[in-house]
Amino acid sequence: MVLNKEIIGNFTPYRTDELKAFLKNAYAADVRQFYLYTNALDNTVIDVDHEYILKIYETKSFEHIKKAIELYENFKDYYSIRLVSNKEGKYLIDYKNKPALLYYKALGRRSNSLVNNLILMQKFHQFGYCGQRNFHLKVELNKIRAQTELYLCADLQAKLKGKARYKRYDAIFRRLKKIKYNDMMFEVAYGITHGDCNPNNILTYHKVCHFIDFDNISYNYQIYDLISLLLKYRERPIIEKEKALLRKRYFLQYENNDFDGFYDTINLMCCHKGLEMILSTEYYCFVINKFSEKVLDKYFMAVLNGLLENIEVRLKELKKCGK
Repeated sequence: MVLNKEIIGNFTPYRTDELKAFLKNAYAADVRQFYLYTNALDNTVIDVDHEYILKIYETKSFEHIKKAIELYENFKDYYSIRLVSNKEGKYLIDYKNKPALLYYKALGRRSNSLVNNLILMQKFHQFGYCGQRNFHLKVELNKIRAQTELYLCADLQAKLKGKARYKRYDAIFRRLKKIKYNDMMFEVAYGITHGDCNPNNILTYHKVCHFIDFDNISYNYQIYDLISLLLKYRERPIIEKEKALLRKRYFLQYENNDFDGFYDTINLMCCHKGLEMILSTEYYCFVINKFSEKVLDKYFMAVLNGLLENIEVRLKELKKCGK
């Protein structure tokens, strides 16, 4: 496929007779124009006629996307997107041995209200609630730390050039290694999860909030959606109104004292997920192409150190609570 290099806003014009013929054959659609999202990291995302979104996934996603579609069918009332079926009535189509889906474009704007986003998430979780399961914080945090260390040791070491530059990241690695966790266990909700629950994937239209992007929908600990959402608000403190909503709608089974300790553990996991996200291959490659090495080092060091400080502070607070 040949991409036109001209950039218009956040889109790159994307013209190919081959793709046009494919859509005409699969959907009997009279396609006029394409635009490629320039910020797509994992998959190719194409705006078709400003009415549809065509998403072409990596081959490894085939089975995962099949399961996601099955779950989407059961929970689509909570999504503002709708899938377009092809001439055979199927959603999933094969484009050059890659899974592809065509969506009607979602209407609305990003919802920045944490309160509204929490209410939507809680309704979605209640609809797909399966019961309570034991959640071992130590096990989960160690999983996240192992992933973070993997990025630091293998991925970043391979990409970062120069010993002096790597030493700064090595210091982060050694600091992370020193962090020890107690085995804390909570009983938390298990059920349907969005899998990528952040404000970019929640749209509000006529004062009603809906999710978009169900690629990662699955059954899991529902706390992960909460962590993903709160991670986006970590630069500001959660106000009492939002804490009260969390307590009332989300953790009703916890007494006030227990909730405060549990809320600290959520923040602790947010810090770890932040470390994992910022050191992940996709995020690192995305940022390194956008900024100079000098800016990159300054940015990464500030964020990584800030997250590690938060982890250390949270652990001290939990120790005082006797957790």
